[in-house]
Amino acid sequence: MTNLHKVCMLAAACGTVSGVASAQPFGVNGSGATLLEALFKAPANTLDFIDADGDSMVQEQLAPFDATSPFIASQHWQFTYRVVGSGNGFAEMRDWGTIFATGMDGDAANLTLNSDEADAAYFNTQLFVNAAMTQGAADSDNPGATPFRTLTDGSFAITTGTGAGTGVQIDFSALDVPVSWFVINDSGAPLYNKVPGAPGYGDNPRKAVDWDGSELSQGNKLKTLVSPNGPTFNTNVNAPDAFTIFDTPVTLTPVAAPVNFGVGLQEIKMSDLRHLNATGRRMSGENLMVVTRDSGSGTRNAFMNGICLDPSWGVGENIGPKTSSSDNDKLGADFQPSNKGGSSRMEATVKNSRLGVGHTGAERGESKGWLVDGELELLAVQADLKGGSVYARPTIGNVVDGSADGYNIQGLGGIATIGDPRSAPAAKGGWGWDASEAAAYVNNITRSVAAVTAVPTDPANAFSPGEFLGIQFVLPATSFNVPETNPDASEPCIPIVANAARNDVLTQFVLNDPNNVLALADYASYNTESGGVVPTRTAGVTYDDGVLGGTHYESIDGTIISYGAFIGDEDFDTDMDNDRNVIAGDFDGDGARTPADVADMIDAYNFRFNSGSWNGGSVNPDGRACPEILGDFDGDGNFNAIDVRYWADGLHLVGGNLDRRAGFTAVDAAAGINFFGTTLATGSYDDGDSRGDVASAAALGLGVQNLPTRGFRPNGHDGVVDGADIDYVCLNFGDWSVIEEAVHIDLSCDMNGDLVVDGADVEEIVVNILDSVIGDIDLDGDADADDRDIIAQPCPADFTGEGQLNFLDVSAFLTAYGNMDPAADFTGEGSFNFLDVGRSWYAVDPDVWTKKGCTMRMTGLIGLVLMVFGMAGCETLPIVDEIHKDGWVKLFDGESLDGWACEGDLDAWGVVNGELVTLNPGKGWWLRTDKMYRDFELKLEFWMPEGGNSGVGLRGSSNGDPAFTGFEVQILDTHGEEPADYTCGSVYTAISADSMAVNPAGQWNSYHIKVIGDTIDVKLNGVKVIDNQQLDDRGYYRSPENPLPLKDRATTGYISLQDHGHPFRYRNIKIKDLSVDPEPDGMVALIDPQLDNWFAEDNAEWTNEGGTLVGRKGPGHLFTKSEYEDFEMRALVKVNERGNSGMYFRVKPNPDPNNPWPIGYEAQVDNHDPKNFTGVIYDKAWPEDHAVPLTRDDAWFDYRVRVEGDWIRTWINGEAMVDTKLSEFDLGHLAVQGHHVGNVIEYRDIRVLELD
Repeated sequence: MTNLHKVCMLAAACGTVSGVASAQPFGVNGSGATLLEALFKAPANTLDFIDADGDSMVQEQLAPFDATSPFIASQHWQFTYRVVGSGNGFAEMRDWGTIFATGMDGDAANLTLNSDEADAAYFNTQLFVNAAMTQGAADSDNPGATPFRTLTDGSFAITTGTGAGTGVQIDFSALDVPVSWFVINDSGAPLYNKVPGAPGYGDNPRKAVDWDGSELSQGNKLKTLVSPNGPTFNTNVNAPDAFTIFDTPVTLTPVAAPVNFGVGLQEIKMSDLRHLNATGRRMSGENLMVVTRDSGSGTRNAFMNGICLDPSWGVGENIGPKTSSSDNDKLGADFQPSNKGGSSRMEATVKNSRLGVGHTGAERGESKGWLVDGELELLAVQADLKGGSVYARPTIGNVVDGSADGYNIQGLGGIATIGDPRSAPAAKGGWGWDASEAAAYVNNITRSVAAVTAVPTDPANAFSPGEFLGIQFVLPATSFNVPETNPDASEPCIPIVANAARNDVLTQFVLNDPNNVLALADYASYNTESGGVVPTRTAGVTYDDGVLGGTHYESIDGTIISYGAFIGDEDFDTDMDNDRNVIAGDFDGDGARTPADVADMIDAYNFRFNSGSWNGGSVNPDGRACPEILGDFDGDGNFNAIDVRYWADGLHLVGGNLDRRAGFTAVDAAAGINFFGTTLATGSYDDGDSRGDVASAAALGLGVQNLPTRGFRPNGHDGVVDGADIDYVCLNFGDWSVIEEAVHIDLSCDMNGDLVVDGADVEEIVVNILDSVIGDIDLDGDADADDRDIIAQPCPADFTGEGQLNFLDVSAFLTAYGNMDPAADFTGEGSFNFLDVGRSWYAVDPDVWTKKGCTMRMTGLIGLVLMVFGMAGCETLPIVDEIHKDGWVKLFDGESLDGWACEGDLDAWGVVNGELVTLNPGKGWWLRTDKMYRDFELKLEFWMPEGGNSGVGLRGSSNGDPAFTGFEVQILDTHGEEPADYTCGSVYTAISADSMAVNPAGQWNSYHIKVIGDTIDVKLNGVKVIDNQQLDDRGYYRSPENPLPLKDRATTGYISLQDHGHPFRYRNIKIKDLSVDPEPDGMVALIDPQLDNWFAEDNAEWTNEGGTLVGRKGPGHLFTKSEYEDFEMRALVKVNERGNSGMYFRVKPNPDPNNPWPIGYEAQVDNHDPKNFTGVIYDKAWPEDHAVPLTRDDAWFDYRVRVEGDWIRTWINGEAMVDTKLSEFDLGHLAVQGHHVGNVIEYRDIRVLELD
């Protein structure tokens, strides 16, 4: 746009380009996106392009500002736009698009159509609502304080009256994304990476919580097409009716990630950005302050979909209800990082939080000034989840590119209407829509967009809405690549597709237009000349720094630091003159946030609270340092012990990853005391033991203390490490690196710093913090008869008294609860409320409750009454496998879980009426058999609810996800859908079923699965849905960008049943083992969490990585501490390219310090040695029938070694290799080898059986 054009547009805005008077103006009301706010507050949005007022003139302003009757002659429209977020605006149109709201502002009958629900609202470009507060032309007698009403007779003429026959109707909603991206699909199981339209999309059930962890009513689900006012709408534009919603795209909407300079981050991978927005923490565990819009925001929707995250899962900190108040942007007691009602609130909050990261329209960096003025910056994003390798900022070039290596976090923004605007009369830009003036308004925009798209330089386009959109945003026909509007439900991320509507003339015009906002130099690179602005705190409060009324900050030398000033700007020219206080947590003054800051952080704390001294940084002493700007991590306006805990829990990164153990230890060491004053249930306090204090009785439903606020700040501690903490850890088992698990867990439960919450963390609390032993139920320091007495006590939750916990007990409890029977008053306070339901989770003596440890893991009955304390006092009979004459063996006896194990919560599974059921859906992970199977036939029956999701894991390992360590035959409520590699009957992410044979939800189904070698057959309800398919190159790990071929997965493993968060029932589970070498009973696992049962020699490095024993470098060996003579050993093994290892037996470490090779036998692991290849007894015995290795690099195989006296045999994947007699060695250790530098070897499920 030329400067002349700008001048003319201003003239038009002032009404100097006017036309013939309208008899009376017409009302047009819109509601929706904050990202498109710039359009609807600009004069261009109501500039006449199609001669909408019929006066044969164009380029005149149809909505000059005038709120008082009689209206000026040129006012054809009175236009309002409510800035509430795309989805919220869509809901307002859904609710008030066919009927009129008539209540006063604030009337509950208006639903959300009230002023306090809006971030802003405009009347003919002038604000009448700002930050949920009315001003200017606002009229409290009208819904939403709208300055006018219209007649309800179909004319939509303006009226100043408020009586019968008047009201406010929402004619359109502006969205940053297509309508389909906002519509929930609750027909399937919710999952973090569902794409629009997929079953389960938009249906995350998680509710927001308050600062104290108490649950709020604010949800994260997307919108439905059902209005509470009655109508049910549809998007069937091919067969429209009176309730069909049409999308009219007008712009591409790139959404950026604004970041506070205090974060110290310039670029991020998309996978990391997704993790951060889904959990509140980065993949490293670092706890930043993720600022989010509410789920009704189109900006949030476009951003989350753009980073491969279902928008309903983009919860960030998940703190607080929806808010449009600026009070919640400021640091202090009212600070709230989540559910922001508008982009202005988002941006202000990120400015104030020195750890803040958010999402907002890229163009707002210029239109709101925060980027060009140096108040905030933008993150460059590498779209690794989409195959990208370049860190891209939202420059005009990158946005127009839109590919995996361009900037591709964007939606297709447009205007949604009930009915097609193009069906309005021709004089209104269409042919026949009822709300013709609203249609004319929409058509005025879309026709101008089409004109600019066709001929960008045509002078007739000057000042038009289309020209404005082309300058401020990016028109849809500009980009080379765009997100697919209606992706296939199986996609893990919305695909990027070539833009079929692209106009190359427009593309080149935009790329060379210096006036486009995204062409500004500020978008091209990170601003290193600014440190951002000083955060603003809520005034009228005296904070811990002692500043009366909280009117400013003070540095340690007493210098006043004003709110909103530029950090480090000493001469008031907005440039940074010094970089002190720029990086949050940089207490030592070296310009970075590192573990070295802890000592200075404690000195700063003592300076504030204990009259201590601090020089402002041990690396760069500086009196301008301000502890509150540097250290108010949680946003309450203070720097205090809560922030020190925040550091230890979420900011202490060692080697790039969070290490809570190191963080809490460093704090205590620097303070020289038990800094947090933590006490222990037993044992003596050592530095860092406070890390174990993560929960209280309240965290598990038994009190009023603070509950944990996972992802936000460490909030659940009660000052004592005891059984409550152990239980809470047990409830949060999961691998942080796996986002599907991370979204459900609290990383504060990681006690040992490995970013996995598992049994090792329980052991860390019990053994290393409480100085006790596993089995010490009463936490008195030993495991003795007192602990056995606790386990033996009756189970109060067994209401029916038959010795089992089942659905009958649920029914009995609910009956007692409904009748106010004292038996249901679990809290004993004399009333009946949710706390009794919560207390029924535990149902044990309260004096013993806090000492129960992991014996109190919740079992739950369909999520209603959750029984804890395992089955103590409620035991059932042990399993006795029944072997049938035809070779079938019952895996489930219908009475107990004997023969089964679980890496999740075993008590989340149970037996009810002879069926195996998920008692506490979502906590059971995978239930697996005690034995492994290679070749087999498996039969079972399953019942699933509507939207149910489960699966049968085959050949999986004891750790990790069996769907990928082995493979999974899917169980999913997909009745009536087309078969795909994720639907019921498929091999998940690998082999699609041939047909859809699953019964409707609520009915029983049967599986008959046969796996032999590298083939699989599956019958579902008697229909062969997979017929002799090869376990070949197909398959991927969660995303097609991560290939994981079936042929490279384990060739033997456990049978597993998945708990995916839904109530499932199984019965008649039996197996016929067809393996040539079935696994014998009694095998003992050797890989322990800390490798305490092993010792290492020489130069190899050994780690337990999620249950996988990994060896690197070499030469060196890892030996069992025990020695074995006659035994059978089995293991799953994988080596990298040119990898070399071996499984040693009857071996001793070499006494020669210069000789790393042990003395004994070695079952070789080498896929390339032509002589000593895998399966050979190294240099001693070779197979007669195999002259080449049967194994490949980077592919799992199972190794079996059996030694009886001098008879030694080996097998690879069931194939016999060596069969020989050797008598040189008779007793020794078992060992595994790391042969050389560059070597990476992996072992899973090493098991041994000693032979008599």
